[in-house]
Amino acid sequence: MRKIIVIVLLTLFLITSCIQQPITSKKPETSVEEPEETKENCTIGWKCLDKNRKGYQFSNCVFTQVNVCTNGCKDGECLPDPPEEEEKEFTLTKGMAKIKELGWKSCDFSEQQIFEDGVTNQDFKIKLYAKISGYTYFRVESPRSSIWIIDKAIADATRSDCMEKIADANQYDYLRTKQTLCIQTREKNIALVGGYWDGLAKEDTKLTWKHYS
Repeated sequence: MRKIIVIVLLTLFLITSCIQQPITSKKPETSVEEPEETKENCTIGWKCLDKNRKGYQFSNCVFTQVNVCTNGCKDGECLPDPPEEEEKEFTLTKGMAKIKELGWKSCDFSEQQIFEDGVTNQDFKIKLYAKISGYTYFRVESPRSSIWIIDKAIADATRSDCMEKIADANQYDYLRTKQTLCIQTREKNIALVGGYWDGLAKEDTKLTWKHYS
């Protein structure tokens, strides 16, 4: 009988111990999403901002060293100047003539009236001074602001050379040896006049003319 009582007491003790043991529950883990850093995906290098500008772009897409491209922008580079094709695009007429007399002479290139008197629709006029003046140049005038000088000999000067300096056009100037006079005619064509002389400009000084139409 005592054995039975002892067994029962042991059993009750074990059951009571199990019941009183604290039960720990595992809390579910929670994950906190950290905000993603803003990432730029621009490639570093020279790029075209638009069709007329280029600049250097950083990885943050900011541009610096922005340049204007006169002839347009392509693949991050300014396009080069177009090749000169004036001989193909324009008809060139040229010749040589002398002033012959002191005073004013006029030109109308559309009518090929070169260094003549009484030109009705003149593109420009040119004056030969007397030797006593000591002038080594011709004076040139235009009824419009349509003449200008370039420092290039007439033999080498072209229409393109004149067009580069057209912003310098005015109503009068002075033509010296080894220079070229550029003229925008009434028809908006371009003419050139120039020559070479040693010392004073004289009656027998030969002047070369070119007319691009």
